[in-house]
Amino acid sequence: MSNTSINTSNPVYASLVETLRDEIHAGRSQPNQLIGSEHEMVRRTGLSRVSVRRAIDQLVDEGLVERRPGKGVFVRDRHVATRLVEIVVPDMTREPWVRIVRSAQRSGADRGIQIQLHDAHQYGDLDVTLRVLERLPELAPSGAILGSICHPRFAELIVKLKGQAYPFVLIGESWREIEVPTVSADNRAGGYTVGQELVRRGHRRIGYIGPMVDPTARRRFEGLRDAVNDGGVAFDRALVGDLVLENPLVSWERAVDQAIRRMMDQPDRPTAILCCTDGAAADACRTLKRMGVAIPSDISVIGYDDEPICRYLDPPLASVRQPVEQMGQAAMEMLIGRMGNPRGAIEHCVLPVEFVSRASLADRLADAGGTPV
Repeated sequence: MSNTSINTSNPVYASLVETLRDEIHAGRSQPNQLIGSEHEMVRRTGLSRVSVRRAIDQLVDEGLVERRPGKGVFVRDRHVATRLVEIVVPDMTREPWVRIVRSAQRSGADRGIQIQLHDAHQYGDLDVTLRVLERLPELAPSGAILGSICHPRFAELIVKLKGQAYPFVLIGESWREIEVPTVSADNRAGGYTVGQELVRRGHRRIGYIGPMVDPTARRRFEGLRDAVNDGGVAFDRALVGDLVLENPLVSWERAVDQAIRRMMDQPDRPTAILCCTDGAAADACRTLKRMGVAIPSDISVIGYDDEPICRYLDPPLASVRQPVEQMGQAAMEMLIGRMGNPRGAIEHCVLPVEFVSRASLADRLADAGGTPV
């Protein structure tokens, strides 16, 4: 890049966009040539880091440059064919999936990757989504990022795609002994942290709600169970509400309602429940309120994912936060590696989680004096 001075009239970054665009079109910056790092461009132009980043984002969108992680910003070779990648997610009405997809899309755009999105929830038909998965090698020959769907037929198709050496990355836990590339948050650690917190706050009857056939939901349960047992409290398996979902792509409300009612019909009710998602927790709260059970004085409820809904429920919902932007970026980077070597070593990326305490969680007290149970 030449040492051209930058006119900083509004918008501030427009002059940098124009300068770089002119240099590329004039041939002064050649395909695959290093333009520089964002830090170098800040120093060279006197613009802020935010302005430089916006300028580069615009040029990436125009297909003129690309970011290469750890190396800098390069002039893109526009003669290189765009690679088409399919992203299949269970439910784009859920904020974590929106953020995962956007992050993966940003990461892929820097590398000349075009995204096709299949939102399984939009169709609500498991067969439609399974047919898309079966046809992935022809629909998106470069590869795919797959959000895990909690149904055994999904696992069967994962095995088939692996056997075809089709490049894909699964977001979520691996299905049983199916060894495929995965990106996930630390689901066991999330469940374990909740279990530790509940035991610390005096809870002894602790329940869990989720589809136990799903490996991600199961890992969250295993963490909870182990923390309760490690805390010197025997976990009662009767307090597991296993959601059996014929079609996991439609509302879970009825299944959650039935699980909560079975759990609360026991003579020794739970004093706290961890739900596998925030949506399931919201459904659980509705049922509990209809039953006249007060949250959190009668029972504490904790969700998982820390979606925006958590802050607006009454009471606000305690939850476990996942690093969803990092998950999307890591999935795309892992997929790009597998595109070049589909039969390469299987990688697993596990990212840390964070417990977020809110008003749906309270201490379990034995009496008005405040002695923990």
